[in-house]
Amino acid sequence: MGNTMNFTKYPNEARIGRENQVYDEDDIRQVTGTIAVNPKTNKVLVISSSKHRHVWVLPKGGWESDETKEESAERETYEEGIVCIYSIVYKTIINAP
Repeated sequence: MGNTMNFTKYPNEARIGRENQVYDEDDIRQVTGTIAVNPKTNKVLVISSSKHRHVWVLPKGGWESDETKEESAERETYEEGIVCIYSIVYKTIINAP
């Protein structure tokens, strides 16, 4: 038998609303995302922008109060790209103005 991995099960529909969103001390909504790389092909997951036609973006979205930053990044990657993350190699927090 090969290796078995346990992935988090997410609902079929993405979360909606902002009542559980995390905001910083300056009332800026916090978002998380990933740069998902297929280790076999070195291809990076990009998704089409919902706001701008013909624009490709990395999966990201709002961090919610019932999850860690890492859990939020995993959930957003799944919701937007239908990809399960099985290894986080490097993570960082980027504070953008």
